[in-house]
Amino acid sequence: MTKKTGLFDVDFSLTSKELTASIKGEKVSTVHYKPFMEALGTIVHQMQVSGYRPRTIKDYNTVLLNFSKSSRITYLEDVGADTIYLWLDSMQVVNQTKLTRLKVLKSFLSKCFTNGWVSLNFWQTINVKVDKKVKKGAEPNDIAVLVSKARLRV
Repeated sequence: MTKKTGLFDVDFSLTSKELTASIKGEKVSTVHYKPFMEALGTIVHQMQVSGYRPRTIKDYNTVLLNFSKSSRITYLEDVGADTIYLWLDSMQVVNQTKLTRLKVLKSFLSKCFTNGWVSLNFWQTINVKVDKKVKKGAEPNDIAVLVSKARLRV
């Protein structure tokens, strides 16, 4: 039995212009740029329909509008790892706030990826390190007081 190579397969999803160019051996770009603001509007609407809280939707709008303005983003395809890192670097806030804003952006981009508007999920590796506060351990004297109070209750 012979292996099918797909040599004679025809892609019927091509337009007549793309098919003609394909036959001539020319490359035709079929990229359709999605405007960032249009994507944001669609995602916000999806969130409203899904029952997200108004405060969550407001925070998404605030963070993503800030991102598009400060990064001068017009299309989703303009967003890249370098753009995100520059945006994070431009913020004059503590790392915890940067992390919160980054989570909003990553969630938005993931929703765009799910909708098929972005082809690669490059943002998965971007992160902001936040120092965690280490709680002070109990002193032996504090433990003795706790044990003595527990004995009084029994």
